[in-house]
Amino acid sequence: MNKLTDEDLELLERYCNETISDEDLEKLEQKLLDDAHFREHARSYFSMDTFMQMDQDSPAPLHLLEEEISSPVKTKSFLWPMAVAASLSFIAGVLVLYSISGSSKTTLAYMDEDQSSNSEMKASGFAVIDKALNAEWEDNAKVYQDGQAVGQEKLRLKKGIVHLEFFCGASVIIEGPAEFDVNSSWEGFCHKGKLRANVPPAAHGFRIDTPKNMIIDLGTEFGINVGDEEESVVVFEGEIELHGKGKKMQLLQAGNAIKTAGTTQEKITAIGAEAFIKTAGLDDIYKKNIQGKFSIWKKASQKWMNDPRLIAYYNFENENSAFVRNNGTNPKHNLDGKIIRAERVDGRWSNIENGGAMEFKKPGSRVRVNIPGKFSAYTFSTWVRIDSLGRDWNSLFMGDSYQIGEPHWQIHKDGRLVICVKVYDRKNDYHILYYSPKIWEPSQSGQWMHLATVYDPINKIVKHFKNGEEIHSETILDKYHVKDLKIGPAEIGNWGQPTRTDPVFALRNINGRMDELLLLDAALTNTEIKEIYESGKP
Repeated sequence: MNKLTDEDLELLERYCNETISDEDLEKLEQKLLDDAHFREHARSYFSMDTFMQMDQDSPAPLHLLEEEISSPVKTKSFLWPMAVAASLSFIAGVLVLYSISGSSKTTLAYMDEDQSSNSEMKASGFAVIDKALNAEWEDNAKVYQDGQAVGQEKLRLKKGIVHLEFFCGASVIIEGPAEFDVNSSWEGFCHKGKLRANVPPAAHGFRIDTPKNMIIDLGTEFGINVGDEEESVVVFEGEIELHGKGKKMQLLQAGNAIKTAGTTQEKITAIGAEAFIKTAGLDDIYKKNIQGKFSIWKKASQKWMNDPRLIAYYNFENENSAFVRNNGTNPKHNLDGKIIRAERVDGRWSNIENGGAMEFKKPGSRVRVNIPGKFSAYTFSTWVRIDSLGRDWNSLFMGDSYQIGEPHWQIHKDGRLVICVKVYDRKNDYHILYYSPKIWEPSQSGQWMHLATVYDPINKIVKHFKNGEEIHSETILDKYHVKDLKIGPAEIGNWGQPTRTDPVFALRNINGRMDELLLLDAALTNTEIKEIYESGKP
């Protein structure tokens, strides 16, 4: 690895000492963007700087790290130094805003923590899908979900409703069937369909084109209905500019409407606002829709609670407790988990009673469990919302000391799901990592998705699933076969006793939320995984 130059070291030192000039700060930010080797060195440099600035009354992190090295793996406390968790606070990402062609069009782009020297994970967008209600997309068209960022893209909605929030502040409710293009954070094009736009003062100048017109907002709420032969525009509040092709610009105020058929424009009786879905009405539809899906999930979850193959079932119900309750009906062991720094938050059933999730944003956040026994296979199933992958390894569920038969289920920094089970009690060649294809990228930040992994020693196969579909399978070679599986002390959302002590390796808390975690002593079939997804999708 290339070493830092004297100039690089000066930049980092001036930044840490808060003596860096604006010009040098720009230079530092550009190097962080352009140079993966520099980012890796910088991460270590800032980690050490964080240690040096810690409160002198707090436990000395380096001393504790030395104790970790000398302690036997089995006897190490899971309360390993929380101070280490603060060491990577700097490079969580770089946010860049830049204008295009001097216009009001703005691209939002950010880069996650160093993902790879060859493939940087980047996301861009002009808007976000706030809600997609009963949405069905045209065949071969891109499918969108709640919370998904939208760049310069074409939305092809067969049926249902989509609430689109532009980054300029305007919001648009689109009713299917519809074809709508997002052109920038200030512009859209409605090819067909019905929509209602609400434009606050901060988004004055927001524009929507149609095949026959261009509508520029002057601070208003308006509706558009585009059919095959004609289209209509109605103003509910405020005022718009209507630019018909080949026509003079018209100012339309609240209560006015224009119909365009061919090259002819005429004023018409204003279409009632009730013909277009309001935001409040959308909320009512959403609540009714989510309540119905929640009821389906509750019924399905009861089935899994009583499944004889179940090891443990945590649904993170939003109860006022320092513990996460195991909802399985097997009374043989107390498998409840202890919450440490993790927080109870809204889950995928937002605003529904007991519809909570666990958030692991804070360094050191985790849920401690102890699951005794021996098992013949593993199936892990969870709903997660990833906000970013800020660690080299991002934990879903991990055995503490990583002894023979213990699992590590996590997401790699490049967005791939991975499981490994320790096979040999020796330093080299002691396990193999089973990777899926990429299941997450920054554009999916904030979206709920279902992940599952089957580890089946009997049939010598590993399978990964995303949203009910198998995305990878791999044979377990004889040299990596282990018959008896176990868990013991373990953690949800972090790693309790890392085998190495450097922060980059040891810090594993996942930046996001988890809503429901099932562990089964069985290799579930593809049909069963699909059933969990279908009954649980919001």
